[in-house]
Amino acid sequence: MNFLLLFACRTTVNTQTDIQTAVEDPAVEDLAPTEEVQVSIEVLPQYWITDTVTFSSTDKVGEILQYKWTCNNGVTGTEPTLEFTPDQSGEIECSLRVSGLDNEYTTTANTMVYAAAENAEWTILVYLGGDNNLEEAAIIDLNEMEKVGSDENINIIVELDRSRSHYQGHDNWYGAKRYYVVKDTTTHPESDFDEVVSIERMSLGEVDSGDPETMTDFLHWGITEFPAKKVAVIFWNHGWSWSLQSSTPTIKGIISDDGSGNDISIAEGELSSILSQISEDLDRPIDLLGMDACVMQSWEIATDAAPFADLLVASQDYVSWAGWSYDTFLNDLATNPSMEGLTLANHIGERFYESGDLTISTVDLTQIGEFNQQLDELATQLMEQPAGILTEVSRSTYSPDGGEYGNDHDLFGLLNGLQSKSLSTETLEQIDILLDQQSTLLPHNHVDSSMSNANGLSIFAPPAQNWELDNAYFSASWAEHQWDELLAREQESNLQ
Repeated sequence: MNFLLLFACRTTVNTQTDIQTAVEDPAVEDLAPTEEVQVSIEVLPQYWITDTVTFSSTDKVGEILQYKWTCNNGVTGTEPTLEFTPDQSGEIECSLRVSGLDNEYTTTANTMVYAAAENAEWTILVYLGGDNNLEEAAIIDLNEMEKVGSDENINIIVELDRSRSHYQGHDNWYGAKRYYVVKDTTTHPESDFDEVVSIERMSLGEVDSGDPETMTDFLHWGITEFPAKKVAVIFWNHGWSWSLQSSTPTIKGIISDDGSGNDISIAEGELSSILSQISEDLDRPIDLLGMDACVMQSWEIATDAAPFADLLVASQDYVSWAGWSYDTFLNDLATNPSMEGLTLANHIGERFYESGDLTISTVDLTQIGEFNQQLDELATQLMEQPAGILTEVSRSTYSPDGGEYGNDHDLFGLLNGLQSKSLSTETLEQIDILLDQQSTLLPHNHVDSSMSNANGLSIFAPPAQNWELDNAYFSASWAEHQWDELLAREQESNLQ
């Protein structure tokens, strides 16, 4: 903030000298009078609680003035610059009285000091992996978070990794920074999005956001520095299903970093190692795990994450460039910060769906253990039926990449399709058991009416011969179950 005070002085007064004494000093009286004096106060709009707060006053001829600072936190001073370390958060307003021989002016400036909430209900940790062609979208989503900002109940914490080449705006810095997200009260044209105003807590320089250690370090720091009753972890980036097209290899990952060429592998255990460490740090499961990325709501990811998180919120289909609606669901949370994880998951889904996206659902990971026992039983029974039934059903079941080409297919759609086949009574009864668990396993499924056959959870069920039996799928955490055995039997039948 800048304040301009203009006034004329007859002589010079040392800032440490009483005005009356200065007038009686012949040496002072002999000095030629000066003309206008400019005085301004500058202070940053916000600080962290451990920062040195600086209110700076400058003028053209400083020796002719006396200064008196008085702040609402009890700090005073008589120098042109006032510096102190705050002892509490909140707004600090400092009044400056500037005195000359014939004039006296008073003006004020204020700033905000932030600190981690002592009894926060939620800490929201968002890993914005923007070192790729989504860089600009990452900054836009950070701006959305700033429409709400952290408060005494909610900590919104972000690590943003930027690219060297994709987006040149917002100072065009490169590398990664960690932010405590604060509310942005400035206004900008509707055609533009705001500058980042959040408090930079750490500048990391160049990092590999596709390295599990980078992600683990951020999450550990976040929950340590910003403890709360409940914690949400959101991974933001590109996401891949097991195969996006029939010609691509069988992969699964999230968080691509263009600088390093790396991403977080799920089949190779990198995601579970991250979640395991954070769950250990919390001494409990993560309350909500979110994937703001394409095609990440699958049985495999849910099974992989289940030991370390209670809820998984993600999309079966592709996510638009704009991603989740952070401003609206965070506003819902700020209005009701005591909401439980399941309620927050529903708000995330509703707000995302309202923005025009296609699919988003919630998996109750506390229920997937029982579900997997029943799915294992079904897989065992299907292996006693004629081969090729699952492959046939998958071709007419929803996939984000089309029935004939996609490798991930809707799990409950598969179950419904199997019901129409000539299977044993025991197998049909087992399918009914699994279908009865759908509403419990998937408490929320927000889906566009044009995609009503997307029931909220996909599973690897390829209809074509575009994968190999020695890929990572068959050694991942979910391979302890029977589904991969069923797939292997189906593939062997296809190749005959």
